[in-house]
Amino acid sequence: MTRQVVNIGVEGNDNTGDSIREAFSKLNENFQELYAVFGQGGQIGFSSLSDTPSSLLDNNGDGNLLAISSSDGTSMDLRALEVSGLTIDYTSDPTKIKITNNGAAVGNDITPTLGGDLDGLNLFSIGRITISNNSATQFNNTHGLTGTPDAITIDDLVPDKKYIDKNYATIGRPIPVRDEPANATEYTLTISAVDGLNATVTAHGLNQYSTGKPYTFAGTTANGLVDSNTYYIKVVDENTLNLFLSENNALSGISALTPTTGTLTNNNYDSTIPGFYLKDEALPRKNVTKRTGDKMTGALLLHDHPGSYAGVNSGVEDDFQAATKFYVDNTSFASTTNIYVSTQGDDVQANTAYDRIGRSPSSAFASINKAAQLAEELIATTRARPGPYMQTITYNTDSAALVTAKGITNSAGYTNMFALLTDNRQFIIDEVVAHINATYPDFVYDTAICARDIGLILDSIKLDVNSGSATNFLTIEAGLRYFSSVSGRKAISSQLTETVAGIQHARLVANKVLQHIAHTPTTGNTQTQVSPGAPANATARGAVLSRFDKLVEIMSGDSQGNAPGLASTGPVVEGSTYSIVVDNGGFGFLDQSNPANLDLRAGKVIRGKTSGALGRITEVDNAASEDTIKMQLLEPIEFSIGEELEFGNLVKDAQISIRVESGIYYEQFPIKVASNVSIKGDEFRRVIVRPADGVSTSPWAKAYFYRDATFDNLTLTSSGIVDPITSGYYGHHYLSDPTDKTSAPIENKDIDVFLLGDASIIRNMTVTGHGGFMCVLDPDNQVLTKSPYIQTATSLSQGINKQAFRGGMFIDAWTGNVPMQVITDPSNTAFRLTVKTIGSGGLFVRKPSLPAPFYIDGIRYTVNAITEYDQAQGSAVLILDPTSGDNSGFTEVIPAFTDPDPNDPTLRSGGYSIFVQTGGNRSMLANDFTQVNDDGYGVVTMNGGLSELVSVFTYYCHTAYYAGNGGQIRSLNGSNAYGEYGLVADGADPNEIPDAVGLIDNFVQQAEVFSDGGVYTNPVDQLYIYITGPLYTPHARGEIEIDHGGLIGLTRYEIVTIENITTGNPSVVGSNARNINVYKINFSTAGTGGTSDTGLKAEPTLGDTITLRCNQNFKFDGVREVQPIRPSTAVRFTDEYVGFTYRSVAFGVTDGTGVALTNTDETIVTIDQTYDYLRLAVKQSEIGNANIDSDPGTMGAAAGDTMIAIEILSSQDDIDRINNNTLTALAEQPTLGTGQVRQAPYIFGWAGQIYEVYEYKDRTTYATVKIQRYAGDSIGTQTGAAGLGNTLTRADYDITLRAGLQGKVDTALTTEVTNATITFKISTCRATGHDFLDIGVGGYNDSNYPNVVLGEPVIQKSQAREVEERTEGRVFYVSTDQDGFFRVGRFFTVDQGTGRVTFSASIALSNLDGIGFKRGVAITAFLTDTAMVDNATDAAPTQSAVVGYVNRRLGFTADGAAVPNPLSSFGGYLKLDGGTMDGSINMFDNHIINVPDIDPDYNDDSVAVNKAYVDANLEAYNELTELRNMEIVNSTSGDLLVATGYYRIIVDNTVDGDWENHVTEALTTSSGATGVLIDAVDTLIRGDARTILTYELDAGSPQFPNTDTVSYSGGVNAQILSPGGIPVDEYANVHVDTTAGDIAISVTRNGPNAPGPDSYAALTIEDGKISNRHIAADAAIEQSKLDMNIATSAAAAPTGTAAQIQAASGLTSFDQVQFDVTAGWASIKDGGIAHSKISDVTTGTVLGRLTGTNGPVEQVTFKQVVDNGIETTITGEASKIVKTTATGAVIGNSFGMDGTTVIDYTGTSHNLYSKGGSKLIGLDGTTLTIGGNIETNGTAHNIGTSSNKFNTVYATTFDGTATSAQYADLAENYLGDAVYEPGTVVVFGGEAEVTTTTKKGNHRVAGVVSTNPAYLMNSALQDTNTIAIALQGRVPCKVIGIVEKGDMLVTSGIEGYAIVNNTPGIGQVIGKAVANKLTNDRGIVEVVVGRV
Repeated sequence: MTRQVVNIGVEGNDNTGDSIREAFSKLNENFQELYAVFGQGGQIGFSSLSDTPSSLLDNNGDGNLLAISSSDGTSMDLRALEVSGLTIDYTSDPTKIKITNNGAAVGNDITPTLGGDLDGLNLFSIGRITISNNSATQFNNTHGLTGTPDAITIDDLVPDKKYIDKNYATIGRPIPVRDEPANATEYTLTISAVDGLNATVTAHGLNQYSTGKPYTFAGTTANGLVDSNTYYIKVVDENTLNLFLSENNALSGISALTPTTGTLTNNNYDSTIPGFYLKDEALPRKNVTKRTGDKMTGALLLHDHPGSYAGVNSGVEDDFQAATKFYVDNTSFASTTNIYVSTQGDDVQANTAYDRIGRSPSSAFASINKAAQLAEELIATTRARPGPYMQTITYNTDSAALVTAKGITNSAGYTNMFALLTDNRQFIIDEVVAHINATYPDFVYDTAICARDIGLILDSIKLDVNSGSATNFLTIEAGLRYFSSVSGRKAISSQLTETVAGIQHARLVANKVLQHIAHTPTTGNTQTQVSPGAPANATARGAVLSRFDKLVEIMSGDSQGNAPGLASTGPVVEGSTYSIVVDNGGFGFLDQSNPANLDLRAGKVIRGKTSGALGRITEVDNAASEDTIKMQLLEPIEFSIGEELEFGNLVKDAQISIRVESGIYYEQFPIKVASNVSIKGDEFRRVIVRPADGVSTSPWAKAYFYRDATFDNLTLTSSGIVDPITSGYYGHHYLSDPTDKTSAPIENKDIDVFLLGDASIIRNMTVTGHGGFMCVLDPDNQVLTKSPYIQTATSLSQGINKQAFRGGMFIDAWTGNVPMQVITDPSNTAFRLTVKTIGSGGLFVRKPSLPAPFYIDGIRYTVNAITEYDQAQGSAVLILDPTSGDNSGFTEVIPAFTDPDPNDPTLRSGGYSIFVQTGGNRSMLANDFTQVNDDGYGVVTMNGGLSELVSVFTYYCHTAYYAGNGGQIRSLNGSNAYGEYGLVADGADPNEIPDAVGLIDNFVQQAEVFSDGGVYTNPVDQLYIYITGPLYTPHARGEIEIDHGGLIGLTRYEIVTIENITTGNPSVVGSNARNINVYKINFSTAGTGGTSDTGLKAEPTLGDTITLRCNQNFKFDGVREVQPIRPSTAVRFTDEYVGFTYRSVAFGVTDGTGVALTNTDETIVTIDQTYDYLRLAVKQSEIGNANIDSDPGTMGAAAGDTMIAIEILSSQDDIDRINNNTLTALAEQPTLGTGQVRQAPYIFGWAGQIYEVYEYKDRTTYATVKIQRYAGDSIGTQTGAAGLGNTLTRADYDITLRAGLQGKVDTALTTEVTNATITFKISTCRATGHDFLDIGVGGYNDSNYPNVVLGEPVIQKSQAREVEERTEGRVFYVSTDQDGFFRVGRFFTVDQGTGRVTFSASIALSNLDGIGFKRGVAITAFLTDTAMVDNATDAAPTQSAVVGYVNRRLGFTADGAAVPNPLSSFGGYLKLDGGTMDGSINMFDNHIINVPDIDPDYNDDSVAVNKAYVDANLEAYNELTELRNMEIVNSTSGDLLVATGYYRIIVDNTVDGDWENHVTEALTTSSGATGVLIDAVDTLIRGDARTILTYELDAGSPQFPNTDTVSYSGGVNAQILSPGGIPVDEYANVHVDTTAGDIAISVTRNGPNAPGPDSYAALTIEDGKISNRHIAADAAIEQSKLDMNIATSAAAAPTGTAAQIQAASGLTSFDQVQFDVTAGWASIKDGGIAHSKISDVTTGTVLGRLTGTNGPVEQVTFKQVVDNGIETTITGEASKIVKTTATGAVIGNSFGMDGTTVIDYTGTSHNLYSKGGSKLIGLDGTTLTIGGNIETNGTAHNIGTSSNKFNTVYATTFDGTATSAQYADLAENYLGDAVYEPGTVVVFGGEAEVTTTTKKGNHRVAGVVSTNPAYLMNSALQDTNTIAIALQGRVPCKVIGIVEKGDMLVTSGIEGYAIVNNTPGIGQVIGKAVANKLTNDRGIVEVVVGRV
C-alpha cells in the first residue's frame, strides 16, 4: 500500500483539510503497513534494508568489514580496512578495533620530514628546541640543503617560548623598545660590493623584520637601479641584502634586482620629525605622552590651526606650538570680576571650566537671570572685612584697652566636645590630608590650603555647637566661602569628590574622637590622638556631625561649582553671642564707649590685633573698671587674653558688572541685582528684555515683601500678614498664594523685573512687555552706601487699555519690612527685646538689615543689632539704640505670648506687634530713563520712599510721577507726555502720628467799629478801619464783613495787617469791656474772593457791629513743633469731611500785632488758601414763611427765629459738615469716617451775634438749617433771649452767611472743641525745569498719536491734571507746557506767547515777593512791627510802625508818657536834665569831653575819669615786664609766652613783709583755701606797699577769694587785695627746646622802613623730623608736588609691587609704537592700532552704523542690513518685498505666475484659477467649490489620510480597478504589547495578543508585521499598539544570516528576526524567501507567507 498523507488544510479549522476521522484512518493504515513488515514487537535487520548489502561477510568469511556509503550516496557498502605499515586487530577485544604502527620511531629517523601538518591535538607539545646560527647550519647539513637555494638561516627555525619572550612582545608584559639613537647614521647603508644578486652591506645590523621595508637608493644608475628610486630589501644574512621592486617580491624573494654600489636610506626615517626614531616604530614610555595625562619635556607642535584659521601658515614653526592653560589664561580674555550675557550664551555651562563660567563673551550666559544668580553668589559669599579706618580702643585718651576675659556669652556647656576638637585639631587636619593622599594618589592639590580649610571648619563647628546645638552661622559661612574664590570653586567643582571625601573623613574621625574611640592614623599622619576628660555627650556629638553634613550640602552644587542656591543653606541659627571683657582703667567707660560721645556702638565690627578675631558688635555695657562687649563672631577665631583691640565698619570690596550683548532676552522674572552689581547692555535700544512665557522659574520668585492692599484705587493684594497702619500685606506676592511659599509662582509677565540692591546699576537696556515695574527695591538688600541707579534705559510695560499697576520705577520704603511680635521674656529690658514671628514670613524668611527702625505711635525705635537669630524658629533678640523711644526704650505692655508647639508657629498668639522697617536710604535714582508705560506709572515712591530723577521722560502713563504715603520725588529736566496725570503727591508718611492739636480761636468773631471823631475815623475809600471789642486779636489774612445797608449791602474786606492802637496810645480805648483795645485793620485792594478792592464802601459809625473771620491764619495749641524747620505741612480738621487737607506755608509765635503768644505750645499756622467756609445763601423768598417744622416764628425774617431758609446745597460734603453734631436729629447725622467724632456745630456771625448752625434739610425748592445762639460771643443789640437776634430780611441785596469752626477760646480748657492734626512728613513731588505735553488725553490709544495721521485725541488735555495734590501731598514745580505757559507752582504763571504774567493768589503787597523801582532795593514787605526786630533791608515800616518804634525805642511817647513795652535792648534816652539811666551808653565812636580830674582822695570807684588819669596809670604798666601777672626772665629770640599754671594775688605787705623768705611753704586763707607759695615780689601800687604772691593751688582746694586773708605757717594774716575778686593766671617766657622737639623758631626784625610787620617769627620743621606718621591718611597730596620721573621706555618702567612702581615714578609711560606724546598729551598714531587691538565683532555681523545720524561704528547683523536696507511687508502692501510674519506666514492680496493670477481673495472667498483664468477651486470658509476636473499628473496621490479620512464620498461613477491592490499582502490587525516596525517577526503571547520572541523555531509564531498591506482586515481595531500581521502574500521580513530563495524561515534567537531552517518543526514556519541575502549580518528579504 502506498503511504497515506493527511491533508491538514490551509489554516486551522478552515474546513479545507481531512476530517479527524479520515486523518487517523490514514495513520492507522500506515502503521498497519509497518507492522506487516516488522511484525508485532519485531526489528528490522540491517541487511533487510533496501539500500544495504544482503550479506555482512567479506570474501574471507571473517566479517571484518566496515560500513561506508557508496560513492553516489544512494546505498551502503561493506569494505575491508587496509593501511600500509599498520596492523589491525579485530579479535583481541570484542569491544575495540586495535591499530598498531609497525614502522620505526621518529627518534630513530635522523632525517625526519613531515608529510603534512603536525597536529598536537591540543594535548601535546614540542619541546627542547634550540635557536642559533649553528642550529641552522646543522639543519642544512642534516637535510642536505647546504649551498642550495633551499638552505635555511636562523630566521627559518621554529622558536621556543623563551626565545619569543626574550625577543618579542608578550601579552601582559612590557614591550621592550630601544632607546633613541644618538643620530641617524644607522638609517643609511652602504653597498660596498656586489655578488650577483647579492649586495654586500657589511654588518648592516638588520634582521628579518626589515625584509620588505623600503629604502631609497643613492648612487649611479646602473644594473637596473635608478638614483633616488625606492627599493625593497630582503635580509639574506648579517652582511648581505637583496633588492626588489615591490614589498611582496621582497617578502617572497621573487625577482631580485641586480644591485650596484651606492647607499640605501631607510624611507621610514623622516628628518622633519624631531628626534631620530623611525616614523613607524614604537617609542619607549619616556619618549611618549600618556593619553591619561603626562608632562612633556619638549614643545608640542600641532598639525594645523582650528576653525577659520585652518591652513594658515605664517612660516613660523612656533605658531603651531600648543599653548598651556597658563598661557591661554594670561593671553585670552577672561574677566575675574565681570560676567557676560549673550544671545548665543549657555546657562548650563556644562563644558566650561569652573573659573571661566560667564567670565568672557565666549563663555557667556544666555540669560541675565542666570548671570545675576552668579553675581549674587559671588557678592553674598565674598568675605567682608574691616574698613580702612579702624580705630584702636583706648581709655584715658591713649591707653590701649586690653582683653581680660572672653568666651561665648551663654555657652551650651559642651566643654568635652570643645576640648576634644581643640586638642585633636591638628590630628584631624593631618589625618584628612593623609587620607586624601592615600585615597587619591594622583590627585594634585595644595595641602596647605586643605589643612587651613579643615582647621577653619573644625573651629566653626565647635564654636557653633557650643553657642547652641542648633547654631550654624559660622558653619554656613565656612561652606559659602567656597563659592567666593576661584580656588574655592575649583574645590567644589572639578575637585568636589576629593573635597567631600576629605570633609566626610574629618566627620568620621571627629565622631571617633568625640567618643574616645581610637582611630588608626593613615600613613603620613604623624600626629597622636588624645582623649582628655570624658567623651562628648550625644547631643553635642550629633550637632557636630550635622554641621559636617550641612557643609557637604552647601558645597554640593553643580559640576561647575555653582551653588545650588543660597537658599540651600537652610534656616540660619546664630545662637548665643560672644563676649569679651575689656579693661577701661577704672574710668567707668572706654574712650569710645563714653555715653556722652558714643562711637563703639552696635553694628560696628571689632577685631583683635593679635588673634585676628572678628565680630559684629551687638551690645556694649559699661562698668566701673571694665566694659563688656558682646558680638556675633564673623570668623571662627577667638579673641586672646591681653590683646589690643580695634573697631570700625565692615565693607565688601567685590564689584561686579554684568555685560549684556545686543539682542532680545526672554527672562525669568524677577531678577535680583545684588549689592555692588551693575547690569550694562551694549546699547539701550539694542538690548531688549522681555518676560519669558509661562510661570516664573526665577529663584527670587519666592521673595517676601510688603505691598499695599490698594494703590490709586487699584486693588493690589488681599493676602498675607496685615500691617495695622496701612492695611497692606506682607507675603510672597510673586506666588499664586502669597501666604504659601511653596505655591507656584505667577507668570513672568505679571512680575516686577529687577530687584535692586545697594550700589546697583541698570544701564543701557530696554525692558518691554512687563506687567510689573521694571525696577523695584530688593526687600532683602538694604541700601546703605549708594542708592540703586537706572541710567540710559527704557521701560515699555504691557498695555491693557486701562489703568494698571505697572511701569518703570516703584520705590516702596516698606518693601523689606519684617513683621514680628515682642514677647515676654525674663531677659527683656527696655533696650533688649525678644521677638518671634507668628505663622510664617517675617523672621522665618530673613533677618532684618541693620540698622533699622520700627515705630510705635510715631515714636522711633532703632535696632542696632540682632542676636540669637534662629531662622528655623522665627526668633531673635533685638538690641535697641539708647535714643530709642525718646531715650526711654521700649516700655509698652506686652500681651501674654503663647507658643504651644515649636514645630507649628501658626499656633502662636499674643505678644506686641512691631514691624521692623527697611533701613538705609530707601531710595532709587535715575537719569536718561524713558518710560512708555501705557496706562501704567512712570515713577512711584511710597511709604517714605525717595527718588531723584534727571531727564526722566514719561509717555502715555496713567500717572507720570506719583509720590504717596510720605514718598518724595525730586526731578530735574523731566518731561511728562500724554497720559492721565502728570505730577501727583498723595498722603503722608505712615510712620508719623500726626500732631494732634486743638483750635483756640473761633473762625468767626464779632466786634464793633471805633471812631473818636477826630484822629481815629473811618472815611470812605480808606484802606483801614478802627475796631474794638473783638474776642481775640484779629489775624492777618482774614476778612471783615460790614453790613453797609442800602444799595451797598454786605461787603467783605481782606485783612492785610493789624495794629494795636491802644498799645501805643493807652488813652485810646474802646467801650466794650471784653476788649477795650482799639485795633487798626489794614485792607488789601486785591479783591481776593470777592472782597473789596477800593477801600471802605461807606463810612461806618461808632458802635456798628462787624464780623471778623480767619481765612488763612489759625491759632492752635498742643503743638509739638511751634516753628518747624519744614513749614510745608498738612493741616487737617479731623472731624470735617474726610480727606480734605489744608497746606501750611508758615508757623508763627506772635499774634497779628506782633505780641508773643502766651503758651509755648501755641502757634499760628498760615495756610496757602482761604478756609472753605460753609456758604449759606439766605432764601429771601422763603424766610418770611412760618417755620416749616411748626416751631414758633418764621424762617429768618424775625428775631427769635430758630430756623433759616437757605438755598439748596449741592455738595453732600457741606451737608454732612452741617449735620455732623449731636444737635442734629440722629436720622440726619452722617456716617462717621475713620477717626471721626461728632464735632461742635459750625458758627456764623450776624449783627453782633455768633450762632451755631445745625440740622440741614432739603425742602425740595429750598433748604433749612436750625440755629442757636453761641453764648461766648455777642456784641451790640440783640432782640430776645434766644434765636435770631436781628432779622435777615433784606430788600436790596442778598445775604450769604459764612459758617466756620469753633475754637475752645479759653486755653485753660483741656477738652478740645475742634480737633485738628498737623502732619510734617507729607508726600512731596518736586520738579524743576519740567515739561508737560498734552496731559489728560489718556493712554496710547486714546491719545491718537501720531495726531497728524489719526487726528486729535478724543479726550482733551487738562492743565488741571498736570499737577494734582491729594490729601496731605504737595507738589512744587517749575514747568512749561505744550502751549508755552511757564509756571512756578500754583501762584505764578507766564504766558510766553503774550508775555502776560498771572498771579494765581492774591497780588496784595503782603503777598508779593517784593516791589522794586529803577533805583534802590526791592521792598518785599510793608510791616507794622513796631519792634522792627528783623532789621530787614527789603522791608518798609508803615507810618504807625515808625511812630510805635520811636516811642518804644525812647521808652516814652511824644507827650512823655512811658510805654508799656519798651525795646529793652535799646530803650530809653538820656534826658538833658540828667536822671537815672536804665543801661549803658553806646557812644558809637564819639567822645565824652570836659571830664574833670579826679581828686586822689576820691574813693568812689564808679566815677568816670578822663584820659589824663588813664595815661598816668598806664605809664606804670606799659611793658610786659611791668604787668603783675608776667614772669619775664632772661628772654631770648624765639621765646614763647605761656601760662605756668600758677596764680598771683596782691597782698598788703605792711602787715608782714617777709614773704620772700617763705617760698615753697604752704599757704592758707581764712576761708580754708590752701596752696604752696612759689614766689613773692614786693612792689608799690598807687604808692602803697604791696607784695605780689605767686602760688600753686592745692588739688581740690577752692580758689583764694579776695575777701580772705592769707598767711604762711606762723605768719601774720595779710589781706588779699586782688582787683576783680579772683586771682590772675601767671604767664612766663619759655625757651624752645629744638633738641627734643621737631619745630625750631627763628625771629627776624625788620628795619623801621621795611615793608610789612617789624618782626617775623619763622617756625621751621627740623631736618629729618617728618615721618609717615605726620602725614594724614586723607592728605591727598597733589601729584604736581611730587618729584616724579617719566619712564623713557617700557624696559625702563619701574617694576615691583604697585606701591613700589608708584613710589618710583607715579607716572604712566606710553608705547611709542602706538602713541605720539607731545608736551604730556598722548594721542594714537595714524595706523598705530593693529587689527589685533580692535575688539572682535560677533560672527554674522559687519561694521557699520545703524542708529542716529553720524556716530561711531557699530556691529550690524546681516539681518539688520536686510531689515533696514530693503522695504518689506507682512501685510501685502504694494511695491514691497513680502516678508514672512512672526509665525512664518506669507500674506498677500493675490499670487500669480506667468502673468496670470493663480490665487486671490475676493473679499468672501479664496480662489484658485487655471492658466486660462477659469476658477478651479473656491473656498468661502465653509464650502469647497470645484470648478473643473481633478486629475493626477503622472503621479498617484492620496485623497485623505489614514488619520484624517473622508466621511462619505458621493459620486456617480468610480472609474478604477477595485479588484487589485498596489501592495502584495493580505493582513489583519492584532493588538501588540508594543509598537513594532514593519518586517518584525512576532509570536502569539505577551501582555496583549502578539509580542516578539528570543526562542529559535518558536511554534507560537504569528507572522510578520506588514509594511503596506494590500487589504487590511479587522481595521476597526485602533489602539496605540495596533499592528497589521501579513496573512497571505509577499511581505518584507527582518532576517539574520544567509538566505537563499526558497529557504524556509523560522523565528531566531534575536527578537523580531527570522532565520533559515529548512527542516523546521511543526508550526514553526513563517514563510519562504523569494530573494537572496548573501551576508551573515541582519537585513530584510521578501518572503511569501500563507503558502507553507
